[in-house]
Amino acid sequence: MSETIVKEYGIQVILTTHSPSTLQYSSEGSVFVMNSSSPRIQKVNKTEAISILSSGRVSISEDNAMLMLENAIKDKPILCVEGITDKMILDCAWNKLYPSMPMPFSIQPCFDCYFIINMFLLEDVFRNNSNVCLIGLLDYDDAYKTWKEKCKEKYQKNGEYWKNQSYNGFVLTIPVPENRKSYAGENITGSQLSIELLFSDEMIEKYCENIPMAGGGSLLKFQDKHKPKFAKNIIALKNDDFCNFKELFSNIQAILEQVKSA
Repeated sequence: MSETIVKEYGIQVILTTHSPSTLQYSSEGSVFVMNSSSPRIQKVNKTEAISILSSGRVSISEDNAMLMLENAIKDKPILCVEGITDKMILDCAWNKLYPSMPMPFSIQPCFDCYFIINMFLLEDVFRNNSNVCLIGLLDYDDAYKTWKEKCKEKYQKNGEYWKNQSYNGFVLTIPVPENRKSYAGENITGSQLSIELLFSDEMIEKYCENIPMAGGGSLLKFQDKHKPKFAKNIIALKNDDFCNFKELFSNIQAILEQVKSA
């Protein structure tokens, strides 16, 4: 629509929706919320809009999940990530760290973390794709907390990841590097570790806001509005700047080895 109607013909388009999944395809800066009271029209970022439409939880249907998987590459395990910028970062990280090694899995961006959580709890998603290894990757934040609360009946913790007890379904979180031990962990209330925080402060601080900590000090929180620009710019970084991604890729490789040996 943006390529033909908007760019080619110069027509302004206003699209209304009640579906949080529709917002995945919108660009930052183009999303507005209509309120019943003042302000009647309010500009918000995509994350805020999705939260409003879903009351903080995106519910998905089996059909949505199946359609997404149909479009994914079927001859490799599939790594489901929270959004397109996560895929861009992981693609770049792999190529920087292992330039001569083909990626042994394909990366599928999803609508957000709640889409991944709900999809990996749908029995029929695995039953109808039993020949595919599905891996969900979550940030170590509220998504991790929600996953732990919901997964107990169907998944078992196995080291750094959770394994579906009946199928080749796995879920793991962003590993916590040494320089982020104060950001996330089992004993930390309100963990806040997004994939961008695997880079050093020097590389990300201009894209972040400072969040005060109880007892003093502050943590960096990567701002959603800067994620697309940052993901595009990391191609200029050096290979060593991606060192914190090695543990993540190692954990994924461990999952693939477990599937291979089963």
